[in-house]
Amino acid sequence: MWKILIAEYAYYKTVVITAYLFLLGVTISFMFWGLDEIDNSFPAVKAVMMATAGSIFIFKAIKTYQEKRDRMLIILPYSTFQVGISRLLTLFIFWMSSLLIVLSCFLFKPAHFELKILWNILSLSGFVFCLISVPFFYRDLIYCFDDKYNKITLTIIFTFIVIFGYSLFILFIVSAELMSLVQSLSLLKGEFTKFTESPLGAMLFILFGSLFMVLSTLIFKHRKSYVE
Repeated sequence: MWKILIAEYAYYKTVVITAYLFLLGVTISFMFWGLDEIDNSFPAVKAVMMATAGSIFIFKAIKTYQEKRDRMLIILPYSTFQVGISRLLTLFIFWMSSLLIVLSCFLFKPAHFELKILWNILSLSGFVFCLISVPFFYRDLIYCFDDKYNKITLTIIFTFIVIFGYSLFILFIVSAELMSLVQSLSLLKGEFTKFTESPLGAMLFILFGSLFMVLSTLIFKHRKSYVE
């Protein structure tokens, strides 16, 4: 399985290196100029983290579709579980390393670090785990059914999940100052921030994110076909 991951990173090295360099530049800027206004600057940093992870995810998804990657991977001498989890680990490793890069700036200015920042970033990580897993979850589940009506139902459910996920995405990355322009959104942002900056919020987001990753891997094992 690790050979698959190494091969994946070698294949996407240009995109991955570019994403790391861009994130590193943003982190350095944040360390020198953003820590004093962390409530307004940190949402932007989180947005950049998600954008870099998203760029790799989209590039990988396009290549997987164009090259029929599942068909190629499934014939390798690895179990379907190993193949399924390797698809997620490529992005999981990138996200966790991005997390370490951003949090490392607090080593140089520890006075700016608060525990709520850690809970918030863990909540965001759980949300990202969901974002990584749900498209695979939907795609693999489609191949578990032959009935077109079941596929239509899944597509409708997936659409609602996407809308809900987009709403959470906005709440995560838009600053409180910008949200304050609309009173109702400001109140929602305040309550959401309190929740994500708490141990309970972080635990629930991580729990749901991990659950989706496990389910996505298990469903991959039960696909009726790996030929797109």
